[in-house]
Amino acid sequence: MINFKSNDAAIIKSVYTPDDKIKEDLKRVYERYAYMKEPHSKMLPKWDRWEKQYEAWRPPKSDDDWQSNITPPFTTTIVERALAEIVDQTLQPKITARGPEDRPRAKVMNYVRDYSWEVGDGDLELYAGLKQTLVLGETVWQEDYWRDRRIVKVLSKFDPDKKIEEYVEKKVDDFDDVYGETVSLREFFRDPQSRSINRGRYKANDCIRRYVMNLDTFHEAFDGSIFDQFGATKYVKAGGDTNYYQFYQPPTGIDKDNQVEVLFYWGRRPDKLIIVANDIVIRDGPNPYNHKQLPFAEGMDVPHLVGQSGARGEPELLESIQDELTTMRRMRIDRQLMDIWKMFLVSNRETLDEDDAIIRPSRFMYVEDPNNSIKPLEFRDLNPSAYREEEMLKQDGRDVTGVISPASASTATEAAIFKETTMRALRMKIWLLSRQLVTGINRLRVPNILQYYTVPEVEKIVGEDKMQQFRTIRTSNVALEFTREGQVVEKRQRGDHFFILTPDLITPKYGAYDYKMSGEPTFPISKPLLQTKVGEFMQNPMVVAAAQSGYYDVNKLA
Repeated sequence: MINFKSNDAAIIKSVYTPDDKIKEDLKRVYERYAYMKEPHSKMLPKWDRWEKQYEAWRPPKSDDDWQSNITPPFTTTIVERALAEIVDQTLQPKITARGPEDRPRAKVMNYVRDYSWEVGDGDLELYAGLKQTLVLGETVWQEDYWRDRRIVKVLSKFDPDKKIEEYVEKKVDDFDDVYGETVSLREFFRDPQSRSINRGRYKANDCIRRYVMNLDTFHEAFDGSIFDQFGATKYVKAGGDTNYYQFYQPPTGIDKDNQVEVLFYWGRRPDKLIIVANDIVIRDGPNPYNHKQLPFAEGMDVPHLVGQSGARGEPELLESIQDELTTMRRMRIDRQLMDIWKMFLVSNRETLDEDDAIIRPSRFMYVEDPNNSIKPLEFRDLNPSAYREEEMLKQDGRDVTGVISPASASTATEAAIFKETTMRALRMKIWLLSRQLVTGINRLRVPNILQYYTVPEVEKIVGEDKMQQFRTIRTSNVALEFTREGQVVEKRQRGDHFFILTPDLITPKYGAYDYKMSGEPTFPISKPLLQTKVGEFMQNPMVVAAAQSGYYDVNKLA
């Protein structure tokens, strides 16, 4: 528990003296942090256990430990097979207009959203989020605006004969756009009384994201930035000097000699963003995003009952089954090992030791009576029911998760029907993730695009020479044309196409957009299966007769 009693002997008080309001906000952040960490700490050992289960973790084994420590990767198989199907689906909702005037703007916004998703590697981050959902039961996604700026030295003059090599400093942006990323659950702390982050009557009032970073990285990222509201980043020190702090003891588990703990506190009531770096408040103001929501979205695998927060992941569903599979597999391997490296019944008159019993090629073992002095301890063969029991356990795991092993099929239709029936449970997961996680991401990203992609002036006000202030958006295989009536025409043309995004193209008349998902998830069949299916269709007698009679055009069918 954090001690909030002020340390009068703290060295920092001689150089850093914030006003009373900032001191109160600092204390509030630490109080809420301690309050949020209590339920969070109860989940840490569970997350560790489920991650080990997913990774098929094997306990360490000493040299003299002969017993097997193998872990059958059943949980890993279930998670990876489900993940392979989910990432292949269309999870993104379609942005739709709230009124007829916004239909062309919504059409453009879909392309802008797809462009921002592409440049920010959204698919890779979503993959990480989906995996965290399946393994730990839930995931958190942060949606914000990120400018990754750094100072580099660029070669300005070079003369190899005179051995002249001069450089000038230049600021470069490795990234400057709206951005989303999957947040580790270990770094995210939320209002314990909440049941969701931004949805419903029980949404979170506040949350905290924790960063631990190198001190030099901290100063490079925050010094002189928009976050350095009070010019206080210069007071931030690494976490080693415990006499430096006013309110709390530096966190354990990090390299405290050169590390900084940064807490981003997001509040809904009151509207707040407070950034604290090792007891120094570097920003204390309102939420900078116009949507005024906590900038996080969440996704769940198997949610708990109504009125409860949290969810279950695949490892938790399979925990008891995985334990039994691991036990049975290890017992059978140990049994086979005992059959190869047998135990011996030895007469107590013999002077043999354990080293003498180790089998080696062309070795002699001298005993008084080979028939009676030493005999191997024989075991009967394994009961075949032991293998049937393992298969029954695996079937229980497939039933509870809905992830079924692929089966052989004689025709494409049979394979498609089998896939349809065996993946029905995955449809529910995809349905929930698309409407909860991905729709939540878009409800944060679209307002951020409207906020950061546009400026108050439009082309007719600023003139052609100021058009470089607007962003250029790339589309693939689609060229957009804008008519004088404000309509958008989509032309399917191969290659990359570009247009300048002005505010009038995306700013909605009704203040916001809506989000609509397709009716249900679809599982596309593989190309070989599709070829087989097409072949069956072309060989259908009715299709052949229709083509011969001229009802079907043969060239179009081909």
